[in-house]
This record gives sequence, structure tokens and C-alpha cells, in this order.
Amino acid sequence: MTTLKARYCTLIVFLDTEHGTEIYKSVGNKDVYALSDIVNALVATQHFRLRRQMRDRRVVSALRKNALK
Repeated sequence: MTTLKARYCTLIVFLDTEHGTEIYKSVGNKDVYALSDIVNALVATQHFRLRRQMRDRRVVSALRKNALK
């Protein structure tokens, strides 16, 4: 949280099953509402370094959607 200068943090571990990807475990201090938007943005920018990824408009937009809930 310090490195990213974040106020909230949630760690989500996914599990791939025969029925698709599911949330295996989630811990943190913030509920995630726009999870599919966040995952899609992170997948689209997965080749970026973390700092650039966290500044990408797609990632920022998805995170803001979650913050508005």
C-alpha cells in the first residue's frame, strides 16, 4: 500500500476450474464491486511494468468505478 500510495487494498486469489475462473480467497480493507472491469483492464495491460500499468487509463477508470460504489 505504501509503494502504490493507496488508501485501500484488497488481495484476490483466483482459481481456474472447469467452470471458469472463480475467486478462491479475498482479503483486504475494501470490497470490490467492479471486479470484471478491473481484471479486464489488468489483463489488457499485463505486459506493462506495474507503475505504468497503474497509471494506464483503463486501469484507472476501472478502479474509479469501484471507488464510486
